[in-house]
Amino acid sequence: MKSIITKFILIIIPFFSYGQSYSSIIDTFYVNTPEYALTLGVDSLHFPSAITTPDTQALFPILILVHGTAALDKDANSTKDYLDSIGANYRKAQTRMFYDIADALSQNGIMVLRYDKRSHTVNCIEKPPCWFVDTVTIYDYIKDIHHAIDFAKTLPNVDSCNIFLAGHSQGGSFVSQVGYERFDVRGILNMAGTSQPVDSVAIYQYESIDNDPVGANIIRRQFDSLRSGLWPMSTTLYNSHFSPRFWIDWINHSDSAVFVQQYSNKPKALMYGTADRFVPSNIHYQIWQDSISRPNVTFQLFNDLDHGFGTEYDSTMSQQVLDFMIDWIHTTSQECMVTTVD
Repeated sequence: MKSIITKFILIIIPFFSYGQSYSSIIDTFYVNTPEYALTLGVDSLHFPSAITTPDTQALFPILILVHGTAALDKDANSTKDYLDSIGANYRKAQTRMFYDIADALSQNGIMVLRYDKRSHTVNCIEKPPCWFVDTVTIYDYIKDIHHAIDFAKTLPNVDSCNIFLAGHSQGGSFVSQVGYERFDVRGILNMAGTSQPVDSVAIYQYESIDNDPVGANIIRRQFDSLRSGLWPMSTTLYNSHFSPRFWIDWINHSDSAVFVQQYSNKPKALMYGTADRFVPSNIHYQIWQDSISRPNVTFQLFNDLDHGFGTEYDSTMSQQVLDFMIDWIHTTSQECMVTTVD
């Protein structure tokens, strides 16, 4: 891809005080697409964010990116390493997949908004170290998506009839829920999202990824106790970073998100990699194919790609995935309906 000189521009725009333009230039550097830095503010927090724009003057569809589990920055980088691809014998850092998506899509006529995840701001910036989530709820993450949509609609050159959400892993159920609730979301990209309640997924991961069958049995009993209201809220579950309250909210959300995924009428793309160990396609992709039959759902399976849609030895987002996203958004975009009153 040919690089061009673009300007890095800073704006400070709280969600509750929307702005219509960018402000002062603070630096210049080489990037593939024009990118503007901003801070999104909600609940007295300020999330470092970025808007990547096509380098022409027109109205564009916009994609808002929503993270998976972990304290992730706007590029989907994490301080937590993870073991992913089948047969991998080492740990690799999580990808900058959101930057890759933003750069590729904005070179192809799609504006992209991405922001630091709330847990990254609270637990990495405000009170290090990262990862422990004791002051954030699932519903905070969902609220942030609603604010991001409202903010996106105020931006110059945004085609407000074509607002898309892409959620990775945990974020897949979040965007499905938000898309179900709002009339102004055109379509949903669910990237390696789960088709089962989160406690079932966690038990599977203890058994198959951590190779800890004893732990899997322990956490299974603890989840049963949590679901029945018997688990003490002061006691953390087995080997868990999350508080019991966070788990309860996540379980309740994931229970409803599975239903939403099946019965929402929004255009949707369900994307999975065959080398994903965390959310294996032979389980989750197959469940969606068996349970969803409406014509505006696209099922897309990518051979040999892992949970971050890269490969065992290269965490860069696959060009095949990027091309699919670009094509799906353009073909799913719609003309605005103009209503006149006589």
